[in-house]
Amino acid sequence: MADRQWHYAIDNTQHGPVSEAQLKQLLQDGTLGPATYVWTDGMDGWDTASAVPDLLPSVPAPAVEAQPYPSRPVRTTPVAVTVFGVLNIVFGGMSLFAMPFALMVTFTRTDVHRGGAYFAWTVFSFLVGLVYIILMITLGIGLLKLRSWARKGTLAYGYFAIVWSIVGMIVNVSLVMSGARGGRADPAVQMVGFVLGGLISLIYPICLIVFMRRPNVVNACTK
Repeated sequence: MADRQWHYAIDNTQHGPVSEAQLKQLLQDGTLGPATYVWTDGMDGWDTASAVPDLLPSVPAPAVEAQPYPSRPVRTTPVAVTVFGVLNIVFGGMSLFAMPFALMVTFTRTDVHRGGAYFAWTVFSFLVGLVYIILMITLGIGLLKLRSWARKGTLAYGYFAIVWSIVGMIVNVSLVMSGARGGRADPAVQMVGFVLGGLISLIYPICLIVFMRRPNVVNACTK
């Protein structure tokens, strides 16, 4: 079980999690000693490194017995995980609340041909948006529970959201240029609005990708 995550204690302060290979390296180079208290899932409580055969099979137990460490480590949740977990739920909930109103506006517009390209794109965008919303809320809940699949899913969501934003900018600008979108606003103003909106929409997925790849987030989301 070399993939186990370990915690160790120095001066009654817990550290970790680290992989078993990292812990062994710390013991071999003298950063930690055989009397260092360690703990991993499956152990009843903290014990010295020398008492774990798979960890230090060749190191004898210390001559002086150390005081038992008081408690198991508490799994710490990185701030980024909490923040993005909450934001996913909030953004998803707000979008779900606003979607019926946006649909109502679209279907009641008199200047848009129901069988036209703009109408078809709008309906398709709403369907994709509904999947987005469900996914955001689900991933947000999973992140708050430190689920590994939620972190990986959030990464995938971030990459796809970037692609979708770029596609949306291109399609909307094309519809404005072809005159299929209609509307009273000047076409140039509409195009600038879509480009700026698309660029702004890239910020959140980029942040998701950056923070979900951080080591402390990867180590925390292991359930």
